[in-house]
Amino acid sequence: MEKETFIEFTAGNREAFRQIVLEFQRPVFSFALKTLADEDDAKDITQETFIRIWKNHCKYDPERKFITWAMSIASHLCIDYLRHKEKEIPLPEDIDFLDSWMKSSRDGYLELSNKEWVSIVRTLASGLAPKQRIIFTLSCLEDYSNAEITQLTGFNPIQIKSNLYVAKQLIRNKLKQLGYER
Repeated sequence: MEKETFIEFTAGNREAFRQIVLEFQRPVFSFALKTLADEDDAKDITQETFIRIWKNHCKYDPERKFITWAMSIASHLCIDYLRHKEKEIPLPEDIDFLDSWMKSSRDGYLELSNKEWVSIVRTLASGLAPKQRIIFTLSCLEDYSNAEITQLTGFNPIQIKSNLYVAKQLIRNKLKQLGYER
């Protein structure tokens, strides 16, 4: 996307904003879906992210990467949402699905639908604290570096490393309990 589009966006140009939404809604939604494990909640967070982006269009610096700004807003919204949401316990069908998915994925590549992906994430990440879930998602599922996660979340490198370590340990323990890791 051209820099001119971002400059026009900061001036309040609605067409520039529309182009930005079309360009960046997919990665924001993907992150929210992986973090929240619920398609409707991910849609809500994506919509709220772009509402906040529009409300703060004059604060955006076109010299910086737009995706970093957008993902920072989305990650803060996800953290707030997770802090206020009741802790979900994996449903038995989620665990059954994970069991059958793990067995079938050992035989080759398996493309996942949103519903299947949601089930896996809900099962594996349900016990994680909001910070752990956000950091795990950004690091392991979205492939952001620790420096980028610091920019997106405002957490310091020590918080990122410790929360990521704990998240990985908890997920590894869940996999062990399900019999998929020794």
